[in-house]
Amino acid sequence: MTKRAKTALVLCLWLLFVILSVALCDATKTLSDSPHQAVMLKATALAQRAFDEIKYYKQRHNIAFSDEDLLQTGLLGQEFSYIVTTDGVLKSKRTSVNPHWAAVVVSMFVKAKLQPGDQVLMVFSGSFPALNVCAVAAGEAYGLDMCLMGSVGASNFGATNEDFTFFDMMAYLCGYGAEQPRQKVFDKQSMLDCVSLGGGNDCGSTFGSYMIWDDNASQTAETYRNQIKQRIEAVPSVTFVEQSNFQQNIAYRLEYLQANAADVKFMLNVGGSMVGLGIGLSAHIESGYVSPGIVVNNGALVNVDPNDGLLQRYLQRGIPVASLLNMQGMAEQYGIPYDPGQLPSPTDMGQSNVYFTTKYNFVIPVVALIVTLLVAVLFCVLRVKNKIEVKQNERNHILCRR
Repeated sequence: MTKRAKTALVLCLWLLFVILSVALCDATKTLSDSPHQAVMLKATALAQRAFDEIKYYKQRHNIAFSDEDLLQTGLLGQEFSYIVTTDGVLKSKRTSVNPHWAAVVVSMFVKAKLQPGDQVLMVFSGSFPALNVCAVAAGEAYGLDMCLMGSVGASNFGATNEDFTFFDMMAYLCGYGAEQPRQKVFDKQSMLDCVSLGGGNDCGSTFGSYMIWDDNASQTAETYRNQIKQRIEAVPSVTFVEQSNFQQNIAYRLEYLQANAADVKFMLNVGGSMVGLGIGLSAHIESGYVSPGIVVNNGALVNVDPNDGLLQRYLQRGIPVASLLNMQGMAEQYGIPYDPGQLPSPTDMGQSNVYFTTKYNFVIPVVALIVTLLVAVLFCVLRVKNKIEVKQNERNHILCRR
């Protein structure tokens, strides 16, 4: 066997060893309970309680469930209404109705190294009311100081009922208004701080655009805009935001945050509101948790785009952010069933990998590293010998003697 063949054999054996080591390392891994499992379970239980109350409210007030709400959760709205503003993905909406998303949000808090009492900013649209509720439940269970900004407009199958918008859901769950939930859900401090109409220009200018068969859609939409605005302004603790210019809208909110939540340590965006994600190309940001880079220069923001939303603004300040929007990708990442065929139990921790931590046997990778180094040394030795012998057999090689 030539030295070249021996070298190839050594490399093949080494590659086989590495593959077997990786397989063995994965096969011998163990799962242990996350140290934050208790908080996660508390958050999922609170989210489920909120789900139940929203369903009860709809049943009591004869608000029709969507025909596409196959599991009859009550958290899906109709496909079309006067406050529908964008297209929505039905399977994603059904995936969102899972209390274990609250545990996912808790895992994001942990990743951001938040402590109870820390300030966080959450921005919601009406498109994913179940996810919004999960985020609030996670914040309460974790003990965070939450600043919440929401909008009314929703995509298909979101909180699309004009008389029971996402704002109305939160008002009900927090105990505002004449009708109270059967059991306490959220603290009054968890009520939305700022609310806008959402949709076009964040002022509801696209309300009614999906009701193309209604000749009076614009007039009806205007009636609903006024009614919703009156309900928002009737809650003293809520600030109604109506800024038709995008840059002025963001500036207004940044001023509000500076005055009321100046020490935000994490921001979460749920849905596709322009306030959270921005407009134009700025709005195309990947879903999931995003760690900040070094983008702060003497306290001044770097590379600020006028089309950026609050998510990019906080990321540019060096603050971790997260966005929940791409439900299929997020479901795969966190082990949440996509478009499930049955209602999930809030105590079934096997659905999501966030409840557990994975431990590997470090002996295996250490041995693999040592063997890899030995193979590398052996490979170099063989290469050197082979190189020397080739030189000695060269046609023009001259042996010099003293």
